[in-house]
Amino acid sequence: MRELIFKLSLSDERLQDYKCTEDSKDFTLIDSPGAFLLNAMVLFRHFGLKESIKTFLKSFAGNRVFYYLSVEGSVAACGTLAIGFCRFYSVKDGDVVIGSVWTEEKLRGRNLATRSIRHAIHAMYLKGYETFYIDTQVTNKPMLRAIEKLGFGEAIDAYES
Repeated sequence: MRELIFKLSLSDERLQDYKCTEDSKDFTLIDSPGAFLLNAMVLFRHFGLKESIKTFLKSFAGNRVFYYLSVEGSVAACGTLAIGFCRFYSVKDGDVVIGSVWTEEKLRGRNLATRSIRHAIHAMYLKGYETFYIDTQVTNKPMLRAIEKLGFGEAIDAYES
């Protein structure tokens, strides 16, 4: 399947576009074992024990981040961030690759994926990261619309998965 790669270089001037105007209390960034433990019950309820343990172990690596957006106390949209690596294409050490974005099926079409990615970009920029990549299949129209709304622009490359 053909995957398109998009790149966003964020600067202080463009940060205004990524500040989340919505209340951010429903967004959570899990970038450490401590952050995982604070959110363990929500994750266990949503993902079950096995997937929650995987997320916990990845939080020790330092180059993997998990984020989620909650609606009424449940995970509505979530995703992962890889810092400085991608299995499919080359990125620099400080680049962030946005991967595996998911939205609860009954909540799709409400811009939750876009909103969660916007929060994640903003949170990571505040931690000092400025370059973001995201890729998706050419047939994934909802994600292509989200990528456009997020201001990534045209695809910079492609690969076969």
